[in-house]
Amino acid sequence: MNTIGCPICSKPLSVTVAKGRKSNKPFIMLKCGVDGRHFRGFITDQDFVRRILQNHANISLPSNDKNFLGSISP
Repeated sequence: MNTIGCPICSKPLSVTVAKGRKSNKPFIMLKCGVDGRHFRGFITDQDFVRRILQNHANISLPSNDKNFLGSISP
């Protein structure tokens, strides 16, 4: 599997699923595994995020909120 390196320290970025504070919509967050201040990036395209979550059922969501998955419906 390919990894993406941090632009500051070249260590691999970690990928996690998170949700917006206000919108409660899911997104994919990439951040430096050594120091989150080096790099943080967000993938917010809801169609893409929905496909990732549906194709990878073993991904743990950041909340036990039952409405969380409902927030990614079109």
